Formats: sequence, structure tokens, C-alpha cells
Amino acid sequence: MGNLITEYNWVSGSNYMGTFRQHDGFSATVIDQFTLTWGNTGSGYSSATNIAFDNSDLYAHVYPVQAQSKNYIRRYAGFSNSQTGQIDLGFYRSTRITSDPDNGYIYGKQGTNGQKWLNLSPQGSYAGGGGSTHQPGHDGTNLLSVDSATGIIYQYDGETHTVLDQFVHPHWVSGDQIYIVHDGASLYSILNGVTNKIYRHSGFSDVIIQEFLRGGSANMLPAWQGNALPLPPDTDFSATPLIGFPPLPVTFTNLTTGALTYSWSLPGGTPNSSTDQDPSVEYGTPGTYDVTLAATNDGGTTQEVKAGYITIHPPPTHTVTVQYKEAGGTFAEVTGALGDVGTVVGTYSKIAYWEDPFQDRADVEIGNGRVKIEAIPDSGNLQIHNINVTNVTQLSTGDGTGNQGDVKIEYEILT
Repeated sequence: MGNLITEYNWVSGSNYMGTFRQHDGFSATVIDQFTLTWGNTGSGYSSATNIAFDNSDLYAHVYPVQAQSKNYIRRYAGFSNSQTGQIDLGFYRSTRITSDPDNGYIYGKQGTNGQKWLNLSPQGSYAGGGGSTHQPGHDGTNLLSVDSATGIIYQYDGETHTVLDQFVHPHWVSGDQIYIVHDGASLYSILNGVTNKIYRHSGFSDVIIQEFLRGGSANMLPAWQGNALPLPPDTDFSATPLIGFPPLPVTFTNLTTGALTYSWSLPGGTPNSSTDQDPSVEYGTPGTYDVTLAATNDGGTTQEVKAGYITIHPPPTHTVTVQYKEAGGTFAEVTGALGDVGTVVGTYSKIAYWEDPFQDRADVEIGNGRVKIEAIPDSGNLQIHNINVTNVTQLSTGDGTGNQGDVKIEYEILT
């Protein structure tokens, strides 16, 4: 994939200097750099005003300070300080250069008001537009132009100067100088002066998909080396369920397109991170948890953050009232708390009394209507499934004291 090239110019003592940086793709990471001396401050040359890359070599337009000095485009072998050629453009101080990212052509704009484009490889010329504040670019099909006085970036037919599209840079402010380059898929822009950042656009548009703070102490110029970067991934995901009681298993579904690798941040979950495409996680502690998915390809990394996405409620405490009735008597009640979420059994010991032997039956009349046992839930989301009486013990016979046993209630807490 390709790399962004930047040049920033500065003065060291009596010399005009230019430092070239080769970035790792579109990033602030510099993988190579070198510095050139453009000339003595009294020589009439100040710096490069544009740089460009063809399919193999670096070009720099050397800008004259003095009106009587000539413009030159200097060619360097690859990304290096080894000069291999020079084009004399004559006495035109406003000359700009750019490159066609598809075929590597270098274009120069001549004239006091920038009214002619020269195709320098091979030679040829045609009318171009834009005044002296315009900076050039090329997207592989159409010429591009920026007016730093208004912040407008234009796409136009180079032969007829028909404007095909335009937009105002979304971060431009008065005082910013704009420089651009295009890799054949994405536009790149540098704002020098006030904002001082480097941006990657989604195609030719005002949508910014990546940015970083530029380095260098003065104006910075861009070029592009190599193939176009793919667009970063379009990152998204879903999950189910999103709410519940612990322990809650959650399955994530990755909806991302264009990614090569994934990195999940899953605080509160087990595991709390993953590189799987569709991880499964269990949440065991009550709370509200964010989920972040970072997706990466050769064009960069994008993140989708869903704040407060997973909610784990504390286990509810429910109570159930068990009523029982002896022969000829009134209903008596015993109330107890139920346990954790799920279908479990709550046990209430020795609370049912009756005269006739009775086992493993509930919610029915016993004998001649002597005993009835039922469970009454305390809320609508507590569902009673079954009631059983076990461990019946005969207390005595013939004295009316009856029997005793355990009442077991099978219940479910509905989430």
C-alpha cells in the first residue's frame, strides 16, 4: 500500500531548508526522512511550494523569492535526496505541481494567475483555472484545485475547466493555507497556519475519516507514494440479549464490512476482551457496561462504541406466601423469600399440618375439605409452576394433632 509524503520548509541560519518525511500509510508515524538545502537566503530561492510523486520518483517545485528568479522542478531518485534531474519552468513565481496517481504524470501550473497547466510527462498543455491562491491536485481522472482564500476545494475537467464538484473544507478557518493530494481513492488535505492538521477524506467529499496533528515548524506540503489505501472498515455490531440478571450469556454479532482483524473491549464480561469475529460473553456482576469494537484493515482502524449497551440487574428478591388450613380451622400463612433467578425449588419445612396422611399433593382439598395448600406470589413476574408436600411425618393418631411435612414450591422469575 502507499504512503503519505510530507515536506515542511524552515530556515537554518542563512539557508532555506526542507525536510521530507515518509509516513507509514496515512499516519503520524514517520518511517524515513531526509533534509535538503534549497539555497542561501540571498540566492532567491526559499523552499518547495509543492511536491509530487510519479510511479517511482519524488518531485519538488523550488519557489523563487525574487521575481527575476526562475522556477525549477527537481527530480529525486525514489524517496531520497539524490537529485536526478531538473526542469526549468522560467520566470513564473506562481507555478504549482501535482501528480496523477493512476499513471504518474506530473502537472505544473504556470502563469501569474495560474492559467495554464503543463503535462510534464509527456509534454503537453491545456487551459487551467484558479488564481494565485489556488493549490493543485489530481484524482486520477480529474484535476483538483483549492482556493485557500475561501476554503473551497474544486474538482473540474482540466480541458474545459468545467466545475464537476466542490465543497468547503469542514475544518478550514480564515488564515489557513490548504494543500491537497489524492491517492486515486481518497483526498488528503493539510491545513497550515491556524488549524495545522492533516486529514483524510472519504473520496472527494467533506467527510473526514481520519486525521492527525501535523509535525514541522512551518508550511507542510503533501504528496502520495504508491497505491491507494483502501477505505477504513465500516464498523458496527449488535448483541442479544442486552438486559438481564446474572449470570447472563450474551452473543455478539459483528456487522462490520471491509475489516481484516477485530479487537473487542468487553468490560464486565468474561472474557473482557476478544479478537473473535462474533464473541460470546457472560456477565456475572450487576451494572451497566460499554462495548467497543475496533476493526482494522490496510486503510486504518475505526471504532464503534456503544455506551451503556449491556445492563445487568441485581438478582431480584421475591417472597411467596404459603397458606394451609386444618380441618375445621382457618387458613394460616407462612411467608418466605425465594432464591436466585431461574427455575429452582424453594423449601419450607414443617409448615403444613393435617389430620389425614398426605404426600406429594398440593392445591387440592384433602379428605372432607380439611386441608388446602396453595402458594401466592408477591408480583406478576413470579410464576408458580408446582407445589409438592414431602417428608410427611405422622405426629400422632387419633388425637387430632395430625401430620407435618415440607412444602416445596417450584417457581420461575420472569425477566
